[in-house]
Amino acid sequence: MIADRTDDGSAPAQFWTPLNTDPYEWQPTPSCASTGGRGVFLHWGNVNPFGVDSSAQFRAEPPPELVSGSSANDFNEVHDVGDTNSTQRPQDRADVAKLYAAQPPHRGWNLVARQIARTRSDEVTTTARTLAVMNMSLSDAHITVFESKYLYRTWRPETAIHRADEDGNQRTDQDPNFTPFITAPCFPGYPSAHGAGGGAARVVLGRAYGRKGHDLEVTDPGAPGIVLHYTDLRDITDDVSDARVFGGIHFRYDQDAGNKMGEDIGR
Repeated sequence: MIADRTDDGSAPAQFWTPLNTDPYEWQPTPSCASTGGRGVFLHWGNVNPFGVDSSAQFRAEPPPELVSGSSANDFNEVHDVGDTNSTQRPQDRADVAKLYAAQPPHRGWNLVARQIARTRSDEVTTTARTLAVMNMSLSDAHITVFESKYLYRTWRPETAIHRADEDGNQRTDQDPNFTPFITAPCFPGYPSAHGAGGGAARVVLGRAYGRKGHDLEVTDPGAPGIVLHYTDLRDITDDVSDARVFGGIHFRYDQDAGNKMGEDIGR
C-alpha cells in the first residue's frame, strides 16, 4: 500500500491565486494571511483516490445562481446567525460551531468509530476493515470536494455579505460589519469539506453498525469544556452542517452539496 501511494499527488502542495474579483469568485479571507493570500489544498483534487474512479466522479452540481431565491434565503440565514455578535445563535449552536471548527472530520469520525467498536465483540479483522473503509471514504471525499471547490471557486459568506450590493439579488443587503463567528479556512466555500467527509463516514459506519442506538460522546482538545452526546449518526452530520452556518463560514447550500457528495462516495 505504501509503495502504491508513492507519488500519489498529495505532495508537493499547490496554491490558488484568484484570477479576478468578480462577484461569487472566491477571495482570500483573513485566514489566508499566512499563505500570501493564496488558497490552500489546490493539489488535493489531483490526488489518486482509493475507491472512486476519479475526483470528478461525484463532482457537485453547480451552486445556485446569485440572483435565485434559494441563494438569498441561505445568504440571509448565515447573515442572521453567523455573525460574531449575532443574538439569534443559541448557546448549543455556538458550541457545535466551536467544536467542529476545532475538529477536522477524520479526527472526529475515528473517535466515533472507536467508541462504537468498543461496544461490540467483532473480530479484530472486521473492525480493522470497517475503519479502513471509513478512512478511505473520508480521503476520497476530500479529494472529490477539492476538485469541486476549485472548479466553482465560490466566495465565503463574509465576502458575499460585504459585497451584497454586487450580487444582483434584491433580497440580500450589504453589511460591511459582518464578521464570522469562527475563522473561515483558506479555500473556496462550495461544497463543504466537513459536509463531504461527514456524509461519507456516516454512510460507512451506518452500513457497518446501524445509524441509531449508539451512546457517543464527542469532544476535542481544541474546544475545551464542550461535550456533545449522540445516539443517531445523522444527528452528527446535522450538527456539522449547523456548525458551519452558525459559525458564519458556509451557506446552507454548501453543506447540502457536501453532504450529498459524501453520501454518494460512502455508498
